[in-house]
Amino acid sequence: MAGRAALLAAGAALLWAPVPATASHPPAPPRDAYAEAKRPDQVVVTWRAGDDSGEPERYTVLRDGVEVGQSEDGRFVDEWLLERTRYEYSVRAERDGRESPGSAPARITTPASRAFSRASFTRAGSRS
Repeated sequence: MAGRAALLAAGAALLWAPVPATASHPPAPPRDAYAEAKRPDQVVVTWRAGDDSGEPERYTVLRDGVEVGQSEDGRFVDEWLLERTRYEYSVRAERDGRESPGSAPARITTPASRAFSRASFTRAGSRS
């Protein structure tokens, strides 16, 4: 019986073994998210890692609450967007299968395309 108690005590000790902080908590949310329109159909989103120990394995980028891609560094290029459209981006960090809350949002409105804004049209029947 004494051997069984020792085995149970040993099992209980394993249940209460300390867990490293990085495995028990999700990473801190990324900070300083920023969106910049490089073209009417393209936005570059940048951010910095959150204020905790341990580098995230990857980042998930969301546009208007929907996942649009992943990145392993602090930069993501979103393409095939509509001109003159407002978008809101947020970023989540992932480490050890745990995901952070989203970053503060980065909002941007894509510019109008110069090709459309400078186009000239002629009236029907006019001479060129």
